[in-house]
Amino acid sequence: MAEVHPDPAVALSDSAQQMNLKEFNEFLDALIDSGLYKPTVNQS
Repeated sequence: MAEVHPDPAVALSDSAQQMNLKEFNEFLDALIDSGLYKPTVNQS
């Protein structure tokens, strides 16, 4: 689980462990690059 908030400093709880949107995108890119996560394509 990853906690994400547009501005973690003003989050109502757990602000110290939350990522902002830029950090989350970097985190997700690193997961994809590592091969640990493979995004799925929604075919609706």
